Amino acid sequence: MNPTAYEQYLLELINRARANPLSEATSLGIDLNQGLASSSINSDGKQPLVFNATLLDAARSHSGWMLDTDIFSHIGVNGSNPGNRMAAAGYNFAAPSGWAENIAYTGTTGVLDPKTHTLQNHENLFRSPGHRVNLMDADFKEIGMATQVGEFSSDGRVFKTMMVTENFAFSGSQSYLTGVVLDDRDRDKFYDVGEGVGGATIKASGTGGSFETSTWGAGGYSLALPSGTYTVTVGYAGRESTTTVSIGSQNLKLDAMLADMQAATIARTEDSGPNVPLGVIFTGTEGSSVYQGTSGLDAIVYEGVHSGFTWSLDTSGGLALNKPSGDRDMLLAIERIGFADGVLAVDVGIDDTAGQAYRIYQAAFDRTPDAAGLIYWIDRMDDGLSLGDVAKGFLASQEFASIYGTGVSAIDFVDRLYENVLGRSGEAAGLEYWVEQLDTGAQDAVDVLVGFSQSAENVALVGQAISNGVWLPGAQFA
Repeated sequence: MNPTAYEQYLLELINRARANPLSEATSLGIDLNQGLASSSINSDGKQPLVFNATLLDAARSHSGWMLDTDIFSHIGVNGSNPGNRMAAAGYNFAAPSGWAENIAYTGTTGVLDPKTHTLQNHENLFRSPGHRVNLMDADFKEIGMATQVGEFSSDGRVFKTMMVTENFAFSGSQSYLTGVVLDDRDRDKFYDVGEGVGGATIKASGTGGSFETSTWGAGGYSLALPSGTYTVTVGYAGRESTTTVSIGSQNLKLDAMLADMQAATIARTEDSGPNVPLGVIFTGTEGSSVYQGTSGLDAIVYEGVHSGFTWSLDTSGGLALNKPSGDRDMLLAIERIGFADGVLAVDVGIDDTAGQAYRIYQAAFDRTPDAAGLIYWIDRMDDGLSLGDVAKGFLASQEFASIYGTGVSAIDFVDRLYENVLGRSGEAAGLEYWVEQLDTGAQDAVDVLVGFSQSAENVALVGQAISNGVWLPGAQFA
């Protein structure tokens, strides 16, 4: 059991407040000890809270129970208190130990935006003196935070409601390394819904031994570590960042942003996979030359950054490359062009790897592909991963679920594909065909996503964006 993106967002809001309590209070226009005895909460930073699956289970169960019963209370099912529920979910209270619980809800009769309501609930809890004490308790190390959405009746009215339960606890002396790996698309250096990177690896090696974990779908991670000094390497899609940390009696937060990681390498080896046989790597030289590729995956590498060059693709796949010197090279059947600051992938045809990877990304997520993710999937496809397998991975992602929903009907799924991939409503015949394919099992969701991505209409729609190749900043071709 792992947090959703909204639950991860709530955890990041809480840990931001714990890192700088005074700043959080100031941003909300209150005194840190407003409504409390003087100095009840000091302005020192507090250790970050680490997600715990059993506490999340208890929190979700209680939020669900409150929504189901239209009761807002710390006393829950069968008269249980929060500590009872945490223990029943499997949390082990080993001395020294303790617990607390915050609950809150916001509702609307209109459309409920989960991100907005997550933030509103957090701010409401921080403004509340008693809840603020729990949020700022320096002893707590672990948390389960639920953001359940459903209907809640109050004063005879029914509201679309986000019911938040925060279960805080500490038990024993174990400390954790925690954080998020994110693709910081809005460049605010803070986690946002949809920015989490799942499947990144976190490896810690040091005086206490070697330990490893990976991020869950929403981008977060936690790693129990003995006291000591560690070299921590965060890796994703061939990119890495390395940091030295020291762990003692307190948890430690270490985030990683894709933009700060070292350049990825697009691997090219003898076992590159059955679909892409090894070709030739050329080195660009002075003067004007013609380079002829093979039937395999061919590349040419030039000195200098790409901004000093201009190029144009012709319909046969040939490329004219104008060099800073004024010379011109002709590149024939060469798929990748390496520069000092990245790689240009020019295999963008309907059956070509870079084109397929770009289109399936756009189709699945209704956005321009991020560079790190695109580098990763092109590399995987170069190694023999099929387009269907890429689509399968996207279908299982949290970002896809946030766009298309989960458990939706065939007609709703197809409707959203028409809107998100082709940018229009589906025609009757097309809707009927795709829904029938899904309902009869002739094709599954993976097949249908690939079908939309590779359709002539989508190839034409995306074509302009990649007509001169796909630029992969920071990548290298080895």
